[in-house]
Order: sequence, then structure tokens, then C-alpha cells
Amino acid sequence: SSLRWLSASAIIAVASVALLAGPSSPWVDLVPCVLAAVWMSVPTRRGPKSLQPLVVIAITALLAHIDFGRFHGHGDYLDRGELYHTTLGSHYFSELGYDGLYAATLAVFRESETPRPLPSYIRNLRDNRIENQSVATERAAGVAARFEPERWQAFVEDVHAFDAHLPRESWDRLLTDHGPEATPFRMAMVRALTDTFGVGEHALAFYALLDPMLIVGMLALIAWAFGGPTALLFAVFLLANPLAPFGSSGGGMLRQLALSGAVLFATAWKRDRAAVAGFGLAVAVLDRVFPILLALWPLIALLHGVRRRFASDTAPLRFIVGFVVSLVALGAWSSMATGGVESWSRYAETKAKHESGFRADQISLRNLFSVDPSQRVEKTDDDAELSETFRFEDRRRDHDTAAARMRIPLLALRGFLLALIVSLLWRERSLRRALTLTALLPFVLLHPTSDDASFLALIVLGFARERRWAVAILGVAAVGWVLLAIGSTPVDLERLHWWISVLLAVLLGGVLVAELRHERVSHWIVAGIAVSVATALAIGAILLPIGSAPSPWVAEIDATSDHIVDMDQCRFRNERTTRWGPGWLHDDQLLVLPSGSPPDPTVSLEVPVRIDGEVCFRVDATTGPQSGIVRLELDGRSLSVDGDRAEIDLYSPTIGLRSVSTDPVPCPLGRQRLRFRVVGRNPASSDIQLGIDRVATVPLAHRGEPSRVAALRKALGWIVAHPADGFDGGWGRACEELVILSRARAVWASERRDAEEAEIVDTALRDRLRRLDAIPRLPAETPGLAGAAGLLAERGASGAGGIDRALSELAERKTPVSFAMGTRLARLGWSAERIGETHPAHAAREFRERRLHDALARPVDAATRDIIAAATRLLTDEIVALTEAGRLTVPAAGEFADRVFWTELSTRGLEWSRAAHDPVSLARFVIIARGLDLELPNKGTALDHLVHLQRTDGTFGALAPQRPDPEREAVFAITLAWLVTLPKE
Repeated sequence: SSLRWLSASAIIAVASVALLAGPSSPWVDLVPCVLAAVWMSVPTRRGPKSLQPLVVIAITALLAHIDFGRFHGHGDYLDRGELYHTTLGSHYFSELGYDGLYAATLAVFRESETPRPLPSYIRNLRDNRIENQSVATERAAGVAARFEPERWQAFVEDVHAFDAHLPRESWDRLLTDHGPEATPFRMAMVRALTDTFGVGEHALAFYALLDPMLIVGMLALIAWAFGGPTALLFAVFLLANPLAPFGSSGGGMLRQLALSGAVLFATAWKRDRAAVAGFGLAVAVLDRVFPILLALWPLIALLHGVRRRFASDTAPLRFIVGFVVSLVALGAWSSMATGGVESWSRYAETKAKHESGFRADQISLRNLFSVDPSQRVEKTDDDAELSETFRFEDRRRDHDTAAARMRIPLLALRGFLLALIVSLLWRERSLRRALTLTALLPFVLLHPTSDDASFLALIVLGFARERRWAVAILGVAAVGWVLLAIGSTPVDLERLHWWISVLLAVLLGGVLVAELRHERVSHWIVAGIAVSVATALAIGAILLPIGSAPSPWVAEIDATSDHIVDMDQCRFRNERTTRWGPGWLHDDQLLVLPSGSPPDPTVSLEVPVRIDGEVCFRVDATTGPQSGIVRLELDGRSLSVDGDRAEIDLYSPTIGLRSVSTDPVPCPLGRQRLRFRVVGRNPASSDIQLGIDRVATVPLAHRGEPSRVAALRKALGWIVAHPADGFDGGWGRACEELVILSRARAVWASERRDAEEAEIVDTALRDRLRRLDAIPRLPAETPGLAGAAGLLAERGASGAGGIDRALSELAERKTPVSFAMGTRLARLGWSAERIGETHPAHAAREFRERRLHDALARPVDAATRDIIAAATRLLTDEIVALTEAGRLTVPAAGEFADRVFWTELSTRGLEWSRAAHDPVSLARFVIIARGLDLELPNKGTALDHLVHLQRTDGTFGALAPQRPDPEREAVFAITLAWLVTLPKE
């Protein structure tokens, strides 16, 4: 009678709570969890329990899950944001990959005939950083070239179809999400469906019904293998999961595919269908990868079978055969459908980017080491990551720092738990208990997010017949809903997931203790595991820093208010820099503002020095129209820059970044106070503000004697690891990169160089040339396109790809081309008639008018700095074209006959570049001097200065902070300067 009363009261309770709490209330979802726990707790005197109450509770959970038919609000069942990512990300994967969807969508909006406001911020899916609209627009400029015309038109229509059903403000949230994250297997499945049914409104409705079908199938399988009560409890937990409500898990496409595969694995194994179980787990692994941990117990069972020669059970062997065959067959199919095995490596890179840093929706052991639950991080619905109240990007740095500090204890705990679970699985013969242990492994070893929380439902399969544990897992869900209900609005995501992680840790501890007692494992075995893991980690803690630290003596801080140890006549704040560009580390700076009268702001930062001796301080500071003149001081002494100047003028008409390095000063080991004193302002500046991005200490002993070859290797290593493409602000960067790699291959292949390095560079060159030529619609006006065509001709591969199509279009247009382009086309064998009109050479105009020559003789002026840099680039492009990137020398004829003029211009250029802290122009004047075969007394000093400016990663800082790829321009220019001068050394 009590169970019948429970059945009747379930409907009354939910209806009452729903009426009082309103729509989408966590209190409504809490009720099924509590009622199911009560049902499990109520004993029966004889016979099995009636399932009627549990059926009613499951129906109640379903109604609460779909918010009584409100779904995503206003009765809309479809999660259009998720479907946008899934369908378009998969259907156009061959053109966009994992990092092009947002850029392509922004390009569609910009080309739209109907004017519309564009999102202010967009996530760059290449590095997961938020970018402003200006940078994102420049990055998206070349994305249409990846499509054939008819495919691009289809993509435009599909984006507009989604836009018609989505509020304009929702794109602000969608385009700051994390992009497509599906494996190539799911991409292939979705692509097969969209190729057949399209992405129209009826097709989307069909796709959204696939998950309910999978859930029904899972419940049928569980009822078949484990019984009706287990299936109903599974349904209650799955539908009442606080980490996967309908708002974040419903109305999408194939979100339940991996869980369905895991359920098929468990149920088929239970019913002695081992080969089918292998197929099910293969599907789960191909869809989400981490379910591979579920194969641990069958693998251990296989080892038992090998020892006993499968005398009693061949199920493990049949499982492994079914698993491997299915994995290979389905994996090969998905690879062919998504562009080859490379698609899986691209998925691994994408997943690694997402796993590298902290995310607020993670549930894992790492949360316990990196989250302070006393601090709240709020996330609003109308602003994903950029409102003033939501400072998650700032908090991410704190979490990553805490996680790095606790890395060894976390590894120790993970190693101990893994060894303990493996030892228990070695003894375990029950599928239920083994399933429980392996289902908790992702929480122990990985960083699953709330999207993966549905996998916790597998624990129900192991606990359904054990009352206390079934109540415990339902209690975890109930506590989650309570935390959501009592939390503030907006939801405190970080604290919620921390508490869920704590509850899962407690649950794991209880399960392990119960298993140890059940298997009667000796305490000495547990102690031995702990000692072994601790010993291994102690050895690793000693060896890992030695083997992995690229520069143990260089210390760098990302300047924040936490580093301030002293200040006077100023106030400060951590300021977001996303609205300017991606060049600032962690997208923020320490902003120092004057507050005294007369204003004389000073601020001291604590910076680490890791070795006794002479140290150079490298500072990345913001330049702008409100920036002042700053002096760096250490222990009361002014630090000089370039030998004689102690003051740094940070004024610039536009916002930017400047990297300055002080001359070496004696400095003891330990933490030092570097003082920044604002001593005045440029007459054109409107204020005396100071923005500090980062500070590094570089010991002189680490810098050593200049080695251009070693520096060149580091720079080329960065280029090989960071390929340029259209997302870097145009395809011209990719063409420029090909020229540099071609020159590097020739240098390394010479008798004096390294054949292994030459092979690495040649492989990168060959791969990038192939990728560029595969772009269907390269813009005809792309700079450097003729140089890329020349490299194709060298390899005998010209005539069919995108490069030749673009050049053919250029010939048909008959539009004027630059002198550099005309020179390269003539070298390809084009006639003057085919080339058409060519713009006058910049070098000839400079020789006649001497504008750059005279400007370089004047003191550095921030107002003309960018003009001089642009003129230097034009001149360098022509010299590179005339000399084939340093292979030839420009003859002393025509405008180049007056070597005195060009020697004077180049000498002045080197001096001006040093004074202006402009290493890019410095490198370009070196290239000019080498191309004209000029002997400059300060060229060697300039080259060594560039070596000293190089950072440990091979770059020279974000010298173009408002561009899509702020480091690349400097790396390209300086690398080419070293390459063209190496043969002369």
C-alpha cells in the first residue's frame, strides 16, 4: 500500500512543485530523484516490488526533463545552436575542418544583402581565444576560397536558413562557443544523413528525433538483459541528470550515440553476445574515444583466458575480435568519408586544445585541486564570456596555475586509483561490479564535461540491485538539483561542478572500499601500490623538468595586479584587451593610471630571477594615444635600452604592443622588484597611462654568444609547427611561407648544413604546397602567388590546381599587377603582353624622390613609424622578387647603379629600426642590403641583435597585435634575413 501511495503522490508532488516553482525549476527535476530513492529504500515483506510506482516516477522524470512540453522554451523542441554545429560542421567538414565554421559564418553575414549587426566577438577556433569583430573579419576574408562556387552558395543558404529561426542575439553566444568537436566517425555519420536528407526544417526535426529513438532502444536492451526495474531506474537517472538537462542535451543530433554503444556493450555481454558487445563498444569509442576505458575489464578477462587457454570461457576473445574488426572497419569508413586518416589527427589536436586548459563545466578529480569553491564565477545567458561580471578568462589562468602547482599530487592520486582499480578488475568476475569501476575511470583519469555526464548512468546498471548504492547515485543527482535550485542567478557553474566532483569522489571512495572488502584484498597490497606509484612519481618529478623545460633559466610573468608589491601616485586594474587584438597574453594587461598631483606614477612588480649573474629584462608594454614615457629601475638604478637610452616613449597613434629588452645588469638569484616610473609624455599623447602585458628575465649566461644558425633552427621549427593559411589574414601569408621554406631547404641542403633539417623542411614545403594548390578558388590578386607557381613548376606539378586557376583568372582580368608580381610572372615565362600593365617599381620611385631615405635621417616619430615600415615592406618585396629570396644579386644598373645611395639608405634604416624598436624593419633592411650586395658596418650587429630578441619558442613577440596572427610577420621577416645572409658568413 505504501508503494501505491508513492505512485499516486508522485504526480501530485510534481504537479504542485511545478505550479509553485514555475517553468524550468530545478525543484521539479529533484522530485523524481527523491521518489526513486524512496522507492528503493522501502522494503517489501514478500515477493518483488511493484513496478507501478517506478513507472510513474520515470514518466514524471520524463515530463520534468522536457519541462512539461516547453522543451527549449515556447514549445521549440529543436536545439538549433547544437544542430548548427553538428550539421553544418559535418556537412562542410572537407572545406572547413574543425576551425573554419565560425569564420565562414561571419563571412556569410558580411556578404549578406540585408544589413545586419555582426557579433562583437567571435572565438578563433584555431587557438580557442576570443577575438574582436575586426580581427575575426580579417581572418574570415579568405575562407570562401576553400569552397567550390556551388558548395559556397549552398553553405550561404544553409546559414541563412538557421539565421531565419535564431534570434540575432543568439549568434553572440553561438560564435563564442567551442565549435564542432565531434569525432570523424560522427562527422561521417552526420554527413551521410545530410547528404541524403539535407538540412531543411523537416530534416532537422528528423535528426532531433534520433536521440529519443536511441534512448528507447537503450531501455529495451537494458530490460532485456538486466530486467525492467533496472531499465526504469536507468531512465530516471538519465532523464533527471542535473548535468544534462534537456536545455543542454535535448533537441540535438546523435548526442546519445556513444552511450547507446556502451549500453549495447554491457547488455550484449550480459546475454553472452560478446562479438556484438565488441561492436557496441567500438561505436562508443569511435564516437567519444574515452569509452575505450570500458574495454579494460574484457582485456583483463582475455589475459585470464590466455593463461587458462580459454578452457572455460571464450567470451573475451570473441569480444576482442568483434571490437577490433568493428573498430578498423568503421574507422576506415569514417576516414574515407572525412578526408583520410589526417582527420583523426586533426580531431586529436582539437581535443588537446580543449583539454589543455580548465573549463567550468568539467567534472573530474582535477577540479578538487584547481577550484576554490568559495569564489564564484557567474555566467550569464546573454553574454557567453565577455561581460564585466563574468571574468572566466581571468579565472582560467588561476585554475591552470593551481592545476600546474598540484600536478604531482594529482598524478599520484590518479596513479594510485588506477592501479587499485586494475588490481580489483583482475579479481572481479561480475559484469555489474566491473562496469561500475570502469564507468568511474573517465572521472579519475580524464576531464569529462557535463556533456559526458550521461555516462554516469552506466553506474546504475551495476548498482540497481544493491539498495544502498542505488540510493547513493540517485542522491548525487538529487544534490546536484538542490545546488542548482539554491544557487544564484546566473548559475554558479564552477561551484556546481566542484560539488558534483566531490560527490563523485566520495562515491568512488565508497565503491573502492566496498570492493576491497568484497574481494578481501590485503592491506599490504594497497600499501605496495601506493609506494610503487609514489616512487615512480618521485623519479618522474626529477627527470621530467630536466627533459621538458626548454629554457630553465628564463622566467616570465603575465603582469597582473597580483604581481604589484609597491606603488605610488597611481591606481591600477586588470584590463581586457580583446577589443584591440589577439597579441596580448591571456587577452589582458595591467593598466596603471595616474592619481597624484603632480602626477608621478610608479609601480613595482615582483619578477623572478633564476640564476646569479647578469640579466636582461624584457618588457612587453602597450603603446597608444594615451601612453606615457616610462623608465625602468632596479634597486634605484635606471636600466638602459640599447646602451644609452633609459626612457621609453610608448606613445603611438594607434593601440599596439612594443617589446623592449634592457641592457644586462648584475642581478642576484631570487625575486627582484622591477620599478616602472612614468616620467612624462609625448607632446602628442593625451595622458601618461602605462599598460604592461608581460615581463621576462633572460640571464646573459643563457643568451650566450650569438648563434644565427641555432636561432634560425628555432624560427624554422616554429614555422613548421604553425602552418600559415587563409585564416591568418589572407593567402598571401601561405605563399610567403613557401618562399621561406624553399630558401631554407636550399640552405640546409648545402654541403655545410644538415641533411636531416633539409628533409624536415622539404616535407613541410611539399605538404603546404599541396594544400595551397588544393584550394579551389584562390584570389587572383594573392601576393606571392607567382612564387608558389614557380615552386610547383620546379616539381613538375603545375597545370591543374588552384594556383594555376588563380593565375589564369589574373591573366583574363588584365588588371595592373605590382612590380614584384610582374617580376615573378616574367620568371615563369609569361610574356609582357600576358602580364599586362605593371605598377612602377617602388625602388625606382624611391631613388627619384628619396622620401624614405630622408625620413630615416630624422628622429623616430611615432606618427610616421607605420608609414616608414610600410614603405620598407614594399621595397623588400621587390628585392626578394628580383633576387629569388637571396639566391641572386641585383645588378648595379638603372636605379640600383648608385650603390652609395642604397648603402646610405640601408645604414640609416638599420639605425632607425634599432631606435624605433622595430625588429621587422631591421630584418628587412638586412634583406635589402644582402640583395644589393652592400657592405654595411652595422649589419652583423643588427643580425646578432635579432638573435638576442628571439624568445624560447622561436618567435619575437606579438609585434602585430591587432592582426589575426600577431607573431608571424616578425618570424617570417627575421627568418628570411638570417637565411639570405647565412651563405655569406
